[in-house]
Amino acid sequence: MSSNKLLAPQDGVRENTQTVNNKEAAAQLSEDDLERVAQYLDSPIHRIERKPFRPWVMMASLVGVVTLLSFLSLAISRWVLP
Repeated sequence: MSSNKLLAPQDGVRENTQTVNNKEAAAQLSEDDLERVAQYLDSPIHRIERKPFRPWVMMASLVGVVTLLSFLSLAISRWVLP
């Protein structure tokens, strides 16, 4: 076998590329569909007010949980080991 044959694209690869391009073209929405999607997303059920993310609260709770588990493991080790 020659090395050129190993590097040449196969026929199946070209067909798959054309199929993907056709699927992408079919996936585009019409104006009516886009309007319905926008109306659906603007409905009240999809609007959720969220509190701002506070990384310091997350870090403090993480340190608290790790500290609590550390003390718990020390207490268990003193209770079990003589």
